[in-house]
Amino acid sequence: MKKLVEQAAGLFIYAATVVKYLGKCSPPEQRGRIIRLPPSGIPQSRKDTPLLDRLYLQVLQDAFDKFEDDDFDFDRRLKIMHTFLCSAEPVSINIVAKLLFSPDDPDFTETISDVLASLHAVLYTQKHMVLSYHKSFTDFMFNQNRAEHFWCDTRQFHLLLSNSCFRVMDIGLKFNIANIETSFILDQDNPALPDAVKENIPPVLRYSCRNWEYHIVTTDSKELANTLLKFLELPVLFWIEAMNLMNLRSMCERMLRNTHNWITNGNDNSSLGEDLSEAASFALHFSGSGAALSTPHLYISALATWRANSGLSQEWRNHFTGIPKFVHCFGGRTLMTIAVQSQVHAIACSSDNKHIVSGSRDQTVISKP
Repeated sequence: MKKLVEQAAGLFIYAATVVKYLGKCSPPEQRGRIIRLPPSGIPQSRKDTPLLDRLYLQVLQDAFDKFEDDDFDFDRRLKIMHTFLCSAEPVSINIVAKLLFSPDDPDFTETISDVLASLHAVLYTQKHMVLSYHKSFTDFMFNQNRAEHFWCDTRQFHLLLSNSCFRVMDIGLKFNIANIETSFILDQDNPALPDAVKENIPPVLRYSCRNWEYHIVTTDSKELANTLLKFLELPVLFWIEAMNLMNLRSMCERMLRNTHNWITNGNDNSSLGEDLSEAASFALHFSGSGAALSTPHLYISALATWRANSGLSQEWRNHFTGIPKFVHCFGGRTLMTIAVQSQVHAIACSSDNKHIVSGSRDQTVISKP
């Protein structure tokens, strides 16, 4: 105990990590690990903690070094740890298994559990979700000079997780995913819907739907442009449908808009940027309307009334030839003109039908009787 106090050199995080590091070991193993603990030397300030770095390296060496002779196994275990650290939200072992490995791969759940157990000093589970004890460990892991060959290249790893999310959505999303039988009732009045949503949108699909944008905007790779183009052709509608069923429709426009900004800033792909902008506007058109109260009306109301003068919207309609078609017959007369300074993202009528309001990209709101 005296040695541990001396080693801690006043660093609470160091002391707490050592206690957890030794906690699941037998007495002989504990003595061996204590002997190998890095010497404290000169006490460190809170901002400069190489002592803690050396402890983290020892924890990682104990967890991974025995697998260094097998590059494939070593890399796989490292990816598992990196997934826990780079996930947009706490994830379970099952979610990590389905993100990292395809359905055709062997079941690596046991391997993931083994990795987690070997890292019990820095990672823990709470309600089946994996968390890090302290931010200092993730900061350490994201710094190449500090973490050495255990380093997590966040940009490359977020690219991997972006592709994983799109793979999961490509497999899992589909039209009428909850098998809703009628469009004549609201979602809240459908007693079978909650169970259908839970059954047909499993946790890994929920994670992917919620977080693909988080991962994609953290990478600077242009490899995802084609993936996004394919996503916008049709799956984006299935994604909006799933998000609506999860009561997350308000996230759709923001996620698509953030992705649009990422594409236009990092890639010279104007057509993709235009399609993302339109998809974002359509998501807002749907989520801000009464159609969102009954998910089937994503197609039979929102899509049916969406403008048909773009290639993307026409592509969507080609897949749903049975939805209603609206023809605007006003003899070519202009009913109203609203002067705006930037692109209009949304238009709505007041509840008393006496005013029409527009919201523009420059955050200007204009109300006109």
